[in-house]
Amino acid sequence: MLPPLSGSLQERPCGSAGNENLAAVRRRWPDVWQRLQRSPLPESWQVSAHTPQSTLLVHGLQLTSAYDRLGEARLQASRLPPDSRNVWVYGMGFGDLITVLLEMRHLARINVVLLHPGIDRLVLQQSGRLDWLRDPRVELLLGSGQRQLQKPWLAMPAYLRLASDDSLVLRDQLVLELNHPYQEEHFLRLQDLFHQRLEENRPFLKSDGDTGILFGSRPEGRFIVVGAGPTLETNLDWLRQNRSDATLITVTRAVKPLLDAGIFPEIALALDHSPFVFDHVRSLPAEPLAAVTLAYAPVVCPELLRFWPGPRLAFYLDEPLYDSLRRQWPRPSLYCSGTVVHTAIDLAVRMGAREVVLLGVDFSYPEGKSHAAGAVAASRIAGESSHRFTTRNGRGRPVPTDANFLGYIRDLEQYLARHPEVRFLKRGKAGADLQGAEWMNEEHDAG
Repeated sequence: MLPPLSGSLQERPCGSAGNENLAAVRRRWPDVWQRLQRSPLPESWQVSAHTPQSTLLVHGLQLTSAYDRLGEARLQASRLPPDSRNVWVYGMGFGDLITVLLEMRHLARINVVLLHPGIDRLVLQQSGRLDWLRDPRVELLLGSGQRQLQKPWLAMPAYLRLASDDSLVLRDQLVLELNHPYQEEHFLRLQDLFHQRLEENRPFLKSDGDTGILFGSRPEGRFIVVGAGPTLETNLDWLRQNRSDATLITVTRAVKPLLDAGIFPEIALALDHSPFVFDHVRSLPAEPLAAVTLAYAPVVCPELLRFWPGPRLAFYLDEPLYDSLRRQWPRPSLYCSGTVVHTAIDLAVRMGAREVVLLGVDFSYPEGKSHAAGAVAASRIAGESSHRFTTRNGRGRPVPTDANFLGYIRDLEQYLARHPEVRFLKRGKAGADLQGAEWMNEEHDAG
């Protein structure tokens, strides 16, 4: 049980039980102990007051229940498949869950992955004697050394918000796994709408061109792919100066900010089923768009296709939804894992890119902004609300983001790794960091 007091660690050094806990870690896992010793303690923490049971609040977040920690742990443990021999526990908490799991005699190994060594050192110091540290079935591991989520797994929810920087990849995999059933349910509900859109757009597919005609058309070319993220604003001057020697591909939401700045893309990408996509361009004059090719997936709203004054080229996604159309009107499939930005990048690669520069591809809310100024429905977010996470931006600082953005980042990183023949560059360091894309020099860029 934690002491029912709060204060700084300098004022309340760990007692004998805390020293025993750290000594147990040092004996069994010297590498883990060394990392704990090097890890800074959280800047803001306190022990809960006036609650039935004590828990630790770190940056305002409770590590566990303050009412029934054991009940919470038993509820978590109940999710474990009954025939499990091993289990992976992500986040140490106070070890309540580990204690409950040790009661399950069929478990041979309990792998406890530390997602924030600084917090874990604080817990070890402030807790009473933790006997589970001495159980041979328990193994302590550092999240920084784990790149792949292991199954079966259980997670301490608070650590999904509190994970240290070197555990963010693992944290993101946990978040995506937790969200996956809800995403599947969401897309199942949309199936009828998708099929309706495919039927409505059959006349366009019959007459429109094939995006495949673009493949290989710019061998060894330089491309700029534009998203509508906030850092696009700070890169418009750079884009004007570097536009002439590159092929410019944009998502539809970024078309208006580009045209407002006097910048004209060659290709615009659309694949979202929402009628809101038409709002991205409905107010724009037809003349500049007449020279812009629209590459689209046939689930887009037909209003967008009827409106578009320039050439239209269709493509599919690699999903069973498009199988019947693919047999009747063959079209290539482009990559997408949740966002049209993925597809725009894949199109650049298919066209023959040797270099792709990413602008406004932020996957986050730098300076509390949702989109670049001028983009339809650009807004400010109301702080880091409870459903948002943080990731690191190009300057190594935390930036608010959402669970869906985390998925876009990790899937795009895997895509970039599959294309070592292409050099990927990124501008706008206020946006999320992206492994596999080099940051360009931005001495004069406030982003």
